[in-house]
Amino acid sequence: MRSHSLLVPILSATLLAACGDDGPGPEEQAPGTMEQPAQPATPALTPLPEGALHVDGVYRAKLGGVGYVMRFFPEGYVMNTAGMAKDADGLKNLLVPSTPVDGNSAVHRSAVRINGDSVLFTTHSMKGEIDYQGLRLGTDSIRFRKYSHINGRDVTVTYFFEPDALPAQ
Repeated sequence: MRSHSLLVPILSATLLAACGDDGPGPEEQAPGTMEQPAQPATPALTPLPEGALHVDGVYRAKLGGVGYVMRFFPEGYVMNTAGMAKDADGLKNLLVPSTPVDGNSAVHRSAVRINGDSVLFTTHSMKGEIDYQGLRLGTDSIRFRKYSHINGRDVTVTYFFEPDALPAQ
């Protein structure tokens, strides 16, 4: 019976120690404030150098049955997404500034950095980040090394430029 009477205080102390102090309790926070999860810092946009990349169409790639599409904007950002290769024509219609790009979206918007022939950006999602390190190959293609911080995959994919269709006259 004696060991049972010591068990309750020992368990209580262990539970309290395991819970630890996670910061101020609700009574210690300023009224009307809630702790927000950390968001990745949004880098300032630097306009793309004229002629560095096409901004009048999309760059496409295909790997297995997956189609990848990206569009660059003169303000210095890229929008990209992926889907079934057979649906790639519909994917490019998503790459417009009005498309939501919150953490739940399959469309990403990222600041682009141009350094010589290199094209660099990182996509951010709820699951993690993917780094794109590209090398411009002439005027109509870019070879990207894509490294996923989500699953550790490292793949090289070449994207080819496809101009927007001219409006019917």
